[in-house]
Amino acid sequence: LTGWEKIWPGAEKQPAVKIIYDRAAGEVRVLGRWEGKSFQKTFPVEQDLAAALNQAKAFVREQTRQ
Repeated sequence: LTGWEKIWPGAEKQPAVKIIYDRAAGEVRVLGRWEGKSFQKTFPVEQDLAAALNQAKAFVREQTRQ
């Protein structure tokens, strides 16, 4: 997983996003690249996984908005 997190596609014309569900840590991590910038954020899975994934989805949309 650690290696996969560090390898990114070469093309920067499309956003690249990786979403990782770490069950042991109780979190969803979002890593992304878009237009030469990197972004990341962690969302706790407090109530349920679906809520954390919806938060992650909204974050990705916000970061990749043109």
